[in-house]
Amino acid sequence: MIRLFKSVDVYVAPYRSEGFGLSTLEAMAAGVPPIVTKYGPSLDFCPEECAYYIDAKVTECFTDPCGKMKVFGLKTKMQAMWAEPNIQSLSQNMYRAYTNRIELKNKSKICRKHAEYYTWDKIADKMVKRLSQITH
Repeated sequence: MIRLFKSVDVYVAPYRSEGFGLSTLEAMAAGVPPIVTKYGPSLDFCPEECAYYIDAKVTECFTDPCGKMKVFGLKTKMQAMWAEPNIQSLSQNMYRAYTNRIELKNKSKICRKHAEYYTWDKIADKMVKRLSQITH
């Protein structure tokens, strides 16, 4: 994957919904700024100084695998939601990354540094500490 990330200027992920976004974090670790939907988990680990945000409209999801008050056929307490990425915002961000190379280079440096906070070891240490706090 690292060779693939090194061959591109940006990582484009116009998702409607996302579980965590591990590939986005991997791109950041490779110094590749992500262009991501301004919704979901990316907002937790992709600060604006290293990412490009795609505007999106949050809507109810009725498209398969969702249905009325269900996902994958299982009943839910609330209607599933997702974000519909704005294609114009996506294209503007791609153009911005292409035409503003200085900003892109700065975001790349920030991405690489920021991703260091999310190594498996650092996250595992945080989890162990938190679990110790809860259980003692």
